[in-house]
Parts: sequence; C-alpha cells; structure tokens
Amino acid sequence: MEDQQASTQDQQPAEDYQGFTERGICYDVGTSYVPGMLSREVLTDEMIRDELTVIRDELHCNAVNLFGSDRDRLVRAGRIARELGLLVWIQPRLIDADQATTIAGVAEMAVAAEELRRQYGEVSFNVGCELTVFMAGIIPGRDFLRRAMRLGWLWVLLPWWNLRLNVVLGRLRKVARANFGGRIGYGAGTWESVNWSDFDVVGLNYYRDKSNKSRYVSDLRGFHRYRKPIVIVEFGCCPYEGADRLGGGGDHIADLAEPPTGEASRPKLKLRRNPRRDERVQADYLAELVGIFEAERVYGSYVFEFIEPLYTYSTDPAEDLDKASFGIVRALPAAEGEPPAWERKAAFAEVARLYGRVPDARR
Repeated sequence: MEDQQASTQDQQPAEDYQGFTERGICYDVGTSYVPGMLSREVLTDEMIRDELTVIRDELHCNAVNLFGSDRDRLVRAGRIARELGLLVWIQPRLIDADQATTIAGVAEMAVAAEELRRQYGEVSFNVGCELTVFMAGIIPGRDFLRRAMRLGWLWVLLPWWNLRLNVVLGRLRKVARANFGGRIGYGAGTWESVNWSDFDVVGLNYYRDKSNKSRYVSDLRGFHRYRKPIVIVEFGCCPYEGADRLGGGGDHIADLAEPPTGEASRPKLKLRRNPRRDERVQADYLAELVGIFEAERVYGSYVFEFIEPLYTYSTDPAEDLDKASFGIVRALPAAEGEPPAWERKAAFAEVARLYGRVPDARR
C-alpha cells in the first residue's frame, strides 16, 4: 500500500511530545466475553453519538479507545467519534479466539480502520489486549478465566509465555502494517514483557494494586527507555472499599451464575462478595494515577471505562452489581432488549475536573 508508514507526528521521538496530549476513555461497543452474549446488547448510532458527545463535552476528553468484538460497531463508532472531533484508537477484542482467527480478525479490522483513517484522519490501531490471557494458545486453558487462574499459579512459566506472546505480536504487527498506515499499538498487561521496537507507542494496561504500588512509578519511568510515546491504554478501579488495592482485579467480586437446570435463560451476574459501596475510592484512585501520568510525561491516558451495562446498579447492596464495574457511570436496570439509562458517578466528576484543566496539546 502507498501509505505504509505512520504520519510524521506519529514518528516523533518521545522527548518531542509536549504535555499530556491524549486525554481519553475506553468505550466498549460490545465484547463477547461469553459465547452468544455481548457486553452491550443494544447500541444504536444515536446512543453512540449521545454518549461520545458527553465524553467530549462533559468529560473534556479529546480521544477515545473503542474496543469490542463486532467489526461493524467499531466502524460505526469510529466514524461518529471522528465526526465529533475525537482522536480514535480502534481495538478488536476476539475473546478466546485461536491465533489464526485472531490474526485474520485483526487483518480485517485493520482494513476497515484504514478506510476510516483515510477519510477522517487521526485514527490509530491497537492489535489487541492482554493476549496471553484473552487469546487461546499462549497459556493453556479453554477460556480466559482459566488462563488467568493459571497465570496466577504458574509464574515460573511467564518468560516462556512472553516469548510466545512476542511471536504472535510480530505476526499481528505484520498484518496490521500491511493494511493500516497509521500508528500501531497494543495493550500490554503488567505481567507481559513486550518487544516495543516495532510499535509506534508503548501501550500499557497499567492498573495499580497492592502488589505493584511500591514500584508503580519507577516501573513506569523504565518504559521511557524505548524513546516512544507512552500511552496508558487502560487504568481504573471499582467503586467499593478496598477496590483500590485490587486494581484491575476489582471486578472479581462478581461472577456468572448459571441458570437452574432446565431453564433456557442466559447466565446472569451475581455478587460473590458484598463490600461496602464507596464511589470516592474509584474517584480518588483515578485522580492519583492521572497525577502520576502527568508528572511522568505520559503521552496519553484512557480511563477504563465509560459504562458496563451488564453490571447494573441497585439500591440493595447485595444486588448492586455496579460495585464490580469499572464504569464511571452506573447502568440502571432495563427491560430485556432495551438499553439502560445511566447516572454519573463520583469518578465522572473527577475525570471531568482532571481532563478539563489540561490544555489540548494537539492544537
């Protein structure tokens, strides 16, 4: 293809970037974490436009990380986001797919992302998220939950798994470069050791928890050695007491409950633990990390995430699934097949304050 290389801006060394440039949030267009189910069952163009307008105007975001399993939804959301003037990252999530299916899906999505980029500009492409867990074939296990458990038990095998990861990432970069002319990135888990030399940015799913709190800043500083822009692809926590110590694992208080034998209904989420709801925990966590990212010359950060509709809010603490949600708005119960209404949480106001006080360095 003619436009094989990223733009001149995309190729600048990290030290040439000034300010906290990309202020963003993750926006799920519907991810199939469970076969036959989407995390967002209903998502119309009107909903996308309304929510992305809130993200732009109220949260003061200038960028959005669009992720999900549905190609058409990613394209629709990308088009609307660019029409609203938001910088766009597109990240396909093909949960539990094998390597061949993942590579084919990324190649297909890269073609669609390139069409958006050529038409609208300021579209970047992320080849995946924490693939050691979310893709089949690197860590043994029939689904991502089992692979995540093995990751916790078998740390001694992590170097071998990271070698396998980088082989896969090399193949994904190759098909992405062949079909997409803008910036290429990846969302690496904190346990993943990625060869960043052929990526345009260092992309980190950078959650802080009790296990890495003491070295969180020093580890972040270490990524500057790659002399590339550092983009925090995900960070966040849940709104309950103690969630800040769990970071990305805070949603483990909820689990899928299988329907009774003989019933054809879908499995539903239930709380396994019932901690006390505290929205300030989530808001303060985000404020602390954004402060760190600014101080450490991070190029961009993307709060995880805007809304998780399956984790609905309830005034009954034992039924309040929103406690297990990273969303900065809480989804209200809705009839089946209907989109949920939502309410702003304390974290919403905090993100709006944090992002609103930073000048847009892209202009």
